[in-house]
Amino acid sequence: MQKENKTTQEMEEAGVDMSGHQPKLIKEIPNELDILITMGCNVTCPYIPNKHAEDWGIEDPSGKGIEAFRKTRDEIREKTEELLKRIKAGLLKDSQQKPFIDPSLS
Repeated sequence: MQKENKTTQEMEEAGVDMSGHQPKLIKEIPNELDILITMGCNVTCPYIPNKHAEDWGIEDPSGKGIEAFRKTRDEIREKTEELLKRIKAGLLKDSQQKPFIDPSLS
């Protein structure tokens, strides 16, 4: 599986070395996740057991110019930062309404 060149380009512009990263196949994802984030992109994702799921509804930049990839990268960054804030503040709940608390984030 090959990464799209624009994805690699815009991530490296942001200081992220993509040389050791490869897309994962569904079978490589753990059988159950604490938090599952889907991007939207107008596709239906397979069911993966999880304690909390969110769909971020991000537009797929495939086939578009580099600016669309940069916009997607920045949107994912913002949403990730917001997710971490919610986790740290105890606002994100699992399926049993217990807050996710990760000591490594404190």
